[in-house]
Amino acid sequence: MPHLYIIEPLSMVDFSSYSEELSVHLRQGDLDGACSLYAVMTALILLGKVDVFEAKFGSRIDGRTKLGKLLSWWNEGDPLLRAGQELRVVERAVTSFLGKEFSIELNSFCLYEPKFLIHSLASNTPVLLAYTAAHFAHMTCAVGFYETNTSVNILCLDSGYAAPTLCGWNEIISIPKDRRTSATSFASGQKLLNISGIALKKFD
Repeated sequence: MPHLYIIEPLSMVDFSSYSEELSVHLRQGDLDGACSLYAVMTALILLGKVDVFEAKFGSRIDGRTKLGKLLSWWNEGDPLLRAGQELRVVERAVTSFLGKEFSIELNSFCLYEPKFLIHSLASNTPVLLAYTAAHFAHMTCAVGFYETNTSVNILCLDSGYAAPTLCGWNEIISIPKDRRTSATSFASGQKLLNISGIALKKFD
């Protein structure tokens, strides 16, 4: 039988009680603040503007194209984007480089009235969704929703978590209809303070 060897300290870990504190596997967000770039690229893949292979190996994207120039803009300054990016900065950049190909709508909507989100997603338009919690801010790509009697639940493809295997999303933002209840990120368990979004719709 082949001998399996794992270096310490992994060999000392009891994986039956594995916790986030013990993890040495890094994902987007562990070292960088580039969630905005991941969200934009996810939306562009969904819209057919770029394929997954190009997104993962960006050097194959021609730097003379509008998309190439957008990615070059992202590479300027701090490549890890440790401070993150505000949604308005992302909106201006995407509009500047891709505005002739997409209808781009920035909307800071009321946390308890996500009509903008529902309308955009029902029109097959991905939404770059930015939100803040008590200790962090984040951006993700909203790809769907479902509604119950008590909440509107936004389905997201989020670069900060493991890729989905049995469905098309890996995060749910639950927005309650009762204003006395906080909106919540299911993946992080955090209560959200505000949400805003950019709808990225390709011109017909």
